[in-house]
Amino acid sequence: MKLAIFGDSFGSYVEDHFALRPDSFSWAKSLRCQHDATIFSKSGTSLYWSYQKFTEHQHKYDKIIFVAGINNRRKLNLSKSEIKIKDENIDDYLSITPSLLDKSHPMHANYKDWYNKNTYVGWNKIYKTLRGYYTYIYDNTQNFYYSRLMVNDVQSFPNTLVIPAFRTAYRDYANNEKNYLNYDCDISLVDIQCLEFDYWGVDHTEQGHKYIDTRHGHITDDNNRILYHKIQNWLNTGEFSMLKEDFITPSRPMTFYYKERQR
Repeated sequence: MKLAIFGDSFGSYVEDHFALRPDSFSWAKSLRCQHDATIFSKSGTSLYWSYQKFTEHQHKYDKIIFVAGINNRRKLNLSKSEIKIKDENIDDYLSITPSLLDKSHPMHANYKDWYNKNTYVGWNKIYKTLRGYYTYIYDNTQNFYYSRLMVNDVQSFPNTLVIPAFRTAYRDYANNEKNYLNYDCDISLVDIQCLEFDYWGVDHTEQGHKYIDTRHGHITDDNNRILYHKIQNWLNTGEFSMLKEDFITPSRPMTFYYKERQR
């Protein structure tokens, strides 16, 4: 069986985090090891970016897991000559998240520093352009419709499982927020992440500024295992569900997952 995974950071893992927690568990890496799965997922990318990769590659695989991200992110049209990082594909996926444009966001300064350090264009030009776009052009309601169209198209393909990373990937905001996926679903991966933060009683944006989050796909090892077994069941039987009651609160303190950033 040839298996592929598409998505953003919720559909991937960070190899460096295994160095910080060698016994950590990732559903995506476990599927890669067990089924030799190809992972197309990239951190920070949009639903549209994943959809493009899906339409380009889906015909090569027997089964597909599509982690549906958020569609308000935008890929930056920077050429390789404008990016300092030596990654042959970075110009294909480098994207911006609009919430981080807010100067009051705890990660805004980190974002600014990253673009000043790693691009020749610099943050000021990127910031001014994107602020204009999100202020005068971007339409959030239109974005919800585009999200649903893409998700419905993806799940119309046989042997394809859509897992919602965000609520817009399963809630129909034009129809009383009803679930529009083809299985029982009342929770997204970001909802699971938020339930974990609520249990710990912390603000996730503040923690991201101070610490490295070593949870793979932004959820605890326990919930990674639960999701892994759900996906394995789908691979074997075709049955799947995403219900709040199936996932659990953290069994370990936040300090088990969060490691202090090196300054």
